[in-house]
Amino acid sequence: MGKHGLFILGAGDGGRLGRGIPKPLVELAGHRLLDMQLAMFQTDDWHIVGGYKSHLYSFITDKVLENPSWEDGIITSYQAIYDAASRGGYEYLTCVDGDLIFSRAAARHLMKPGERILLVSSDCTEAVGLNNYGVSVDSGVLSPGPPDYIWGCAITLTLPHLKKIIDKDGGLDLFIPRLWGEGGFEPVVEQDIYIEVDTPEDLEAAQHVFY
Repeated sequence: MGKHGLFILGAGDGGRLGRGIPKPLVELAGHRLLDMQLAMFQTDDWHIVGGYKSHLYSFITDKVLENPSWEDGIITSYQAIYDAASRGGYEYLTCVDGDLIFSRAAARHLMKPGERILLVSSDCTEAVGLNNYGVSVDSGVLSPGPPDYIWGCAITLTLPHLKKIIDKDGGLDLFIPRLWGEGGFEPVVEQDIYIEVDTPEDLEAAQHVFY
């Protein structure tokens, strides 16, 4: 089996959250979101894309993929991941938003070989995914087509498939509807809590979940 790495998207400025630091470094229930994600995935083979105030990642310098073009959009972070994964000889990549927390079971599923996807819809609590029949799965209920908007995403895919996303120049928010037509991605749906810490309200709500 080829190499499989975890790549965390942590280059943005977290403007909606308003903490003035990259969102993976924001604390929830006394723990950084980054530490919570690493506990979820339990892998030593991981990297994080840095951009905004990337010097704050100095305690994990060897894990940081610098993205000096982070202000040009998330597609530049995918490019940084692609470049590093190409150099490192990875076959499978699990790319996860740096502000997304979910169950260990879902994380283990994402780290299996193959292509699969976990999405978090706009209410930040419902997990949805793709199955091979081109329909979304929302807490086990099938519905036609993708959600209207994707707030959070974790995806496991091959290096060539990541290149397709980059070439489309749209990121996953725009690329996911196209995947519905292609099929081939297995859904990751767990009956558990999925949280995206994107706003102060999200952070406050999440505190009550983890205390």
